Amino acid sequence: MKKLLKYLSPKDWTFIIINILLIFVRVFLELKIPDYMEDITETLQNQGQFASIIAGGKKMLLSALIVLILAFICGFLVSRVGAGFSKKLRAAVFEKVNSLSEREVNYFSTDSLITRSTNDIIQVQNLLIMGTQLAVRAPVMAAMAIWKIMGRNGLWTSLTFLSVVIIVCVVFIISKLSIPKFKKVQKLIDGINRVTREGLEGIREVRAFNGQSFQEEKFFKANNELMENQMYTGRAMAVLNPIMRSMVSILSLTIYWTGAYILVKTATPEKLGVFSDMVVFSSYAVQVIVSFMMLSFIFVMLPRVMVSVNRVKELLEKETSIEEGDLENSNTDIGLVEFEDVSFSYYDSRENVLENISFTLNPGETMGIIGPTGSGKTTIASLLLRLYDPSRGVIKVNGVDIKNYKLKSLYENISYVPQKALLLSGTVKSNLSFGDEEDSSVEEMLRALEVSQALDFIDKSPEGLTHKVSQRGSNFSGGQKQRLSIARGLVKNAPIMIFDDSFSALDLKTDKALRSALQKYSKDSTKIIVSQRISSIMNADKIMVLEEGKIVGFGKHEELMKSCELYQEIASTQLSIKEEVGDNNGK
Repeated sequence: MKKLLKYLSPKDWTFIIINILLIFVRVFLELKIPDYMEDITETLQNQGQFASIIAGGKKMLLSALIVLILAFICGFLVSRVGAGFSKKLRAAVFEKVNSLSEREVNYFSTDSLITRSTNDIIQVQNLLIMGTQLAVRAPVMAAMAIWKIMGRNGLWTSLTFLSVVIIVCVVFIISKLSIPKFKKVQKLIDGINRVTREGLEGIREVRAFNGQSFQEEKFFKANNELMENQMYTGRAMAVLNPIMRSMVSILSLTIYWTGAYILVKTATPEKLGVFSDMVVFSSYAVQVIVSFMMLSFIFVMLPRVMVSVNRVKELLEKETSIEEGDLENSNTDIGLVEFEDVSFSYYDSRENVLENISFTLNPGETMGIIGPTGSGKTTIASLLLRLYDPSRGVIKVNGVDIKNYKLKSLYENISYVPQKALLLSGTVKSNLSFGDEEDSSVEEMLRALEVSQALDFIDKSPEGLTHKVSQRGSNFSGGQKQRLSIARGLVKNAPIMIFDDSFSALDLKTDKALRSALQKYSKDSTKIIVSQRISSIMNADKIMVLEEGKIVGFGKHEELMKSCELYQEIASTQLSIKEEVGDNNGK
């Protein structure tokens, strides 16, 4: 928790200190009220003036009013501190997640990252709010109340301390039973998130295969496990409150019962004084018990909150495997891409996904990558984007090892179009410029839309570039989303362009028209085209054929048709369709 407190600003600390000081004042005034009661009783005993009694009553009312006002002020201050703290902590978590490599994201899982940035931070915020209230007020009140009752009546003092011991034992037993369950809660919430995301993201597949009952069963299983865990802890906590309140009532009843016994044996002139001591002592004793009740709630919620604290801290302290370099940019060989004996394996796999990959792609050249599913085509793109670092070998961009670049500078050199087109909520214009509308002119956007064959359906919309895009682009078809995604990559117009099987959702006619326009639009850019279709890469300057992470063919289309058996097999199933081949110019 100490490491998370650094997200509190000096202003927040000022509010916390003010809150603590106000709590001392509140506790002092709350414990002063029984003193005023004692003064009124003594005035009655001494047959004082009625005005003195009224004055004492006014002091009690004023003290209660000030306590109420201070309670509002303290609540406002800690709520403001808690909200500001959680805001900064969420921002830090979001920034940290953005800096993680794919390796670390897979380590935590998306579901866990969602829980850590929402529910876990809320738990930490609640601890901060409760801690600056109850954790300060309870011990201060307990200490001051105990000091007030010390030396008054030995029997009543003993009864009060016995009640405290019973409460502590009850809290200890309940905590022992509940802590293991509390530790499971956040992981079970991760499971709920996972199942819910699977059902929502795969809703088409679920319905197409009539898998609703299967998904419902998975959700109910995760939901019931969370419910049973929370019911167990809820029952344990439900026992705590009535026990606490019963102890308060029993202690008050015992004090009054023993006080009545003492009153019977006390001489008449002293009865009012004994009665006054009994009422005042009872008030102080209740404050002691209430203080320990508040502390017990802190101790009960602490185990679960500490789980959340550790989960957030683990994320913030996680070192990314991708370390940035210092180089801003390279002014030579713009667009040069080199792989030198590159091998790669995922952290949970002993076998290499890629092995001994070497090639050089000169500025302005186009290279196609083809191979069976799982051969490592997308992994090459991921390594070039530095989503992962290779297990062995060197990757260079513009003649410089990509590890020496600042990530921002590296990404400025690369335009990436993924296979799974993801559009962000906003407008077509904001998606094409990706939020940086000042750097991209309308003419550039329209030109990119024309090249990607998306201008026709954008022109049909009355809003044009201001046409609304729903979350994840759900108001566009798969082909339209892919064409807009390609247009977004073209607007960036980086020296290196990667098309990661991004033509797969396009029909053959659109694919051919797009490739033809692309050759003219980005003739100076180095292009890497990952594809399952030979027609998409057959006119590339270089073609790499991958199988099980190894290069089994490298050269031009004509050369591979003679020398590479795997390429010949792929061609035999695809190039028999004349329309898919196009002419030698790729038209």
